[in-house]
Amino acid sequence: MKKRKLGSSKTVMKELEIHIDSKQFNTEERGIVEVLKNVKMQLCAGEIKSLVGPNGCGKSTLGRIICGLDDQYDGTITGSIGSNPYYLAQDTVLFPWLNIKHNVSLGNSCFPDKSIESLIDLLDIYKYYSYFPRQVSGGTARKAAILRTLLQNPQLTVLDEPFSSLDQNGKALIQEFIFSRALTKDKGYFLISHDIVDIATISHEIMFMNKSGEVREDSLRVPKEISQHSPTNRPKCHEWVSFLSELTTNLLWCYEA
Repeated sequence: MKKRKLGSSKTVMKELEIHIDSKQFNTEERGIVEVLKNVKMQLCAGEIKSLVGPNGCGKSTLGRIICGLDDQYDGTITGSIGSNPYYLAQDTVLFPWLNIKHNVSLGNSCFPDKSIESLIDLLDIYKYYSYFPRQVSGGTARKAAILRTLLQNPQLTVLDEPFSSLDQNGKALIQEFIFSRALTKDKGYFLISHDIVDIATISHEIMFMNKSGEVREDSLRVPKEISQHSPTNRPKCHEWVSFLSELTTNLLWCYEA
């Protein structure tokens, strides 16, 4: 039985405790399939945590559960990081009848602060404002979806494969923005990704999920010698190559377990 007990809007809480005993799907071909089991993790304000694992192991399902989009599971979610978490889906979802400007600003009449306005300017999205989703590239559409998510200004954001289809410059700008928000605005971010370089570049902690839908009990903290640096500067650290090697070794568990 699920139990979601979140702090009220007046409660100052900065941690989300997630215990998923089991999550099942009822399929026509295979019957009852368990996609998540024995998942225990904690998300915190002011930190960027990431989850890696094979295709189809349940990472996106876990992301939707965290955001309250799927309540059919056995387990508990307690605590709170601000109001309801916001979810950026793996598939870029834009309303085809709205132009890019209205897709980006959907639900927002103004920018929450100048930093997001500056990011929109740096990503050069303004020149596509009058275009419709079918008229722009997949990368531009992805930038619009990410900007719309960031404009919601949630305390906790779940980002599912956020950097897919982005050019290197756009990816770097968005990573720097997210990293800065975590540190200066006490925001929490949970990234789901297959790209170990991306998660090593931006994360404070990395968690691993195997093909059975289990999250490994011991996560991998990014060494302070690396995590104290911004995403752009991390690859310049002396410890960078050895850390990527350690991350790759840990990743093997996801496929062997």
